[in-house]
Amino acid sequence: MKFLRYRYFLTGLVAIQALFTLLIKPPKEQMLVSDAVHYHSWLTSAFIEKDLSLNFLKPDSTYDIQYAHNVTEDGKAVFKMPPGVALLQMPFFLVGHAIALATDQPADGYSNTYQLAIRLAGIFYFILSLIFLRHYLRKRFDEAAVNLTLAIVSIGSNLYYYAFMESGMSHVYTFSLFSILIWLFDKEKIRFQDALLIGTIAGMLYLVRNSNVFLMVYFPLLQYVGKSVKSNFFLQPRLIVIAAIPALVLTLTQLVYIHYATNHWMLSAYLGERFFWTHPEVLKFLFSFKKGWFVYSPLMLFIIPGLWIMFRKREGETLPIMITLLLSVYIFSAWWCWWYGGSFGMRAMIDLYALLMLPIAHAMQWIIRRKAQIRNFTLGILIIGIMINIFQTYQYQHAIIHWDGMSAELYKSNFFRIQTPPDYSGLDAPNYELSKRERLP
Repeated sequence: MKFLRYRYFLTGLVAIQALFTLLIKPPKEQMLVSDAVHYHSWLTSAFIEKDLSLNFLKPDSTYDIQYAHNVTEDGKAVFKMPPGVALLQMPFFLVGHAIALATDQPADGYSNTYQLAIRLAGIFYFILSLIFLRHYLRKRFDEAAVNLTLAIVSIGSNLYYYAFMESGMSHVYTFSLFSILIWLFDKEKIRFQDALLIGTIAGMLYLVRNSNVFLMVYFPLLQYVGKSVKSNFFLQPRLIVIAAIPALVLTLTQLVYIHYATNHWMLSAYLGERFFWTHPEVLKFLFSFKKGWFVYSPLMLFIIPGLWIMFRKREGETLPIMITLLLSVYIFSAWWCWWYGGSFGMRAMIDLYALLMLPIAHAMQWIIRRKAQIRNFTLGILIIGIMINIFQTYQYQHAIIHWDGMSAELYKSNFFRIQTPPDYSGLDAPNYELSKRERLP
């Protein structure tokens, strides 16, 4: 395993991912589809139409799709998604917009120049997160354990797909921001500028997805339950106030926009959508062939022995991680659309991957320090798991793995297929409208 100690392992890993991406999804393929359009609409409305009120919308349905929005009961158009992803993508969008204006590319927000800009944005934040996580993990683990952990999460899970192929979705941005926040809270002394950065990132996490608020419960849990925060941030009121200022300012931007667009201060953009708190689909969420987390990212199962090792070693982060993980699974699986629409694997769990690297690293460290037979056997499992992930990524990209209707029968029949099937025998297509009203068997 000497190659795992190679100092440029991370660079090589990203290069391999970029190569696979070019083979699976060529650069000119559409990046701005599905929910990505909802995030992107902020940028096209602000810099192309120059109207965030959406008063420019026309009755033409194609035009409306490019400026994704919801309509309130009193007929006001409002963005469904918060503006955080758009803010993070904005520098890349503006460069793409400038190139489009200077060339013969259509400056409409959706031509190839913009598609490439958004892909590069996702890759940039993905690489940034790996750099911060590597610094965080290197304080506690051997180089080989760190590199194995980075490989498992970045190319052995569905994070790879959402960083390189659907970079317009929110998940890689949450992953990146959460990675930096973990690194900041690991500092022995948090200074004034660190507190400002913590507040800014916390506010941006909220603006990327409002539901990210509950992910941040992990950090006070570290202080009061795990007692493992080095800096005692939550015991210093001055730092909390400093951090609260940028967090509140960023949070208020969304409320101000809602009032600007609708004349209401509070409004749920997820109109007609709900949680089934008493009927979470936990088993389907984790193990179903439709979207099961451990079915489409099986290497994430290493978190289980990792947490056990942490428990045996009495690591302070053990209980906070377990609480955050269990809370996340419960909340995500209670959402009416527990399969999260057209997606590869359980995309909602990507938001936690930065946090889950710690138990995976503990598992890798334990394995590396065992006999050669155990190390080699585990390495074989990891190679197979990564190959399965890349292959299934290819299958999803070519609609061999169906975007929202997979079943055990369909999964089995298409397991080795490399071409899009002529039909989907055994398809389990969901009923979206009925699912909003009741839990279906």
